[in-house]
Amino acid sequence: MTAPLGRSNTPVVPRAFEARLQAQWPDFRRIEWDATYCRWRFFFTSAAGRECSILYCWDRNPRTGGPPETDPFTGLRPFRDLDEQAQAEILFHGERTSLTNRHDGAGTWKSAIVRHVRAQQAAHAARRRQQAEDYATVLAEVDLRRPWVKDHPAPKKRKGRRTRVR
Repeated sequence: MTAPLGRSNTPVVPRAFEARLQAQWPDFRRIEWDATYCRWRFFFTSAAGRECSILYCWDRNPRTGGPPETDPFTGLRPFRDLDEQAQAEILFHGERTSLTNRHDGAGTWKSAIVRHVRAQQAAHAARRRQQAEDYATVLAEVDLRRPWVKDHPAPKKRKGRRTRVR
């Protein structure tokens, strides 16, 4: 683990690794060095079609195996180089947790969103259908002779001039 580079020492983007990520995940866009945070930033296309990014830092302490200590001033996790081990971990965890995991049959982000929207539309249609059936059942049970009318007569009409409501 090396110290974070300063603003003047911009590292070279590992183009071979970037090409491998682009080939494996169509939603992946690029890797950039963020000089503001002195961290690697990975850009992806979100499910909504917009660009989103992730800062790459240590997700665990390499010495203890526990959670890393964040910087009290910036709130960032410690800097991590994009060495061979880090690239292998990114590919492993990306394959395991990605929606585009080839082994679970989830498909792409677009197909997952389409599936979710169709499931919501089907649930909404089922709920509307059930409400219509309940309403039809209530109407069928109502006595059309209206026996409640004699028990609850309409209010008497007042004589005189109407008053305006202001």
